[in-house]
Amino acid sequence: MDGWLMRTAAKDDIQAVTNILNEAGGRLEDANLDQWGHGWMSEERMAGMIQREETYVAIDNGLPIATVTLSVSYTHLTLPTTPY
Repeated sequence: MDGWLMRTAAKDDIQAVTNILNEAGGRLEDANLDQWGHGWMSEERMAGMIQREETYVAIDNGLPIATVTLSVSYTHLTLPTTPY
C-alpha cells in the first residue's frame, strides 16, 4: 500500500499521540518558538479528544507517526462574522 493509513485514534493510542505532540512541542520550545512546550499535552486531556473522536492518527508500518485533532469547540476562539 502506498501512503499512510489515516484512522480515528483509539484509546490504545493515547500514549503514542501524547508523545508525538510533546516531542513536537519540545522542538518548538528548543527553537525559541512560544507555541507549545515540553510536556504541554497530557494523556488526560488527549483521552477526552479521543473519546469525542476528534483525533486521528497516521499509521506507517503499524505505528502511529503523526496526528491531527479537528475540534468543533469554539469557546476559546473569536470567529469571523462573515464567510471567507
